[in-house]
Amino acid sequence: AKQINTVKEYKRNNSGEELSATMLNEESAIELIMMFTVPTDAERQMRLANTRFKTFLQETVDCIVKRRPKTFTLGGFSKTFDEYYVDNEGPEACLRFMMETSMTELMQKAER
Repeated sequence: AKQINTVKEYKRNNSGEELSATMLNEESAIELIMMFTVPTDAERQMRLANTRFKTFLQETVDCIVKRRPKTFTLGGFSKTFDEYYVDNEGPEACLRFMMETSMTELMQKAER
């Protein structure tokens, strides 16, 4: 059986050729889809805010983690913070990465 090389190994072995980040092996044309479950939305935010994780996603599945301001108001006080997300539905949708807080949510999203 032929060994399947990782994305970085494949790019290194064929350095003169521009490849899709999801291509793992020229002969098999396997595409990578990442599906993660996290226990809470706070854990999702922690992972998506992590610079190394963002770089990893961009290099492996060509998905970009975006940031938007989100404001909460409680008792007359407002607090704005950054919310991190991967666009799974817009014109720049990333369909090769999913992160949800339950397996049920993940499977429902995978059916789309």
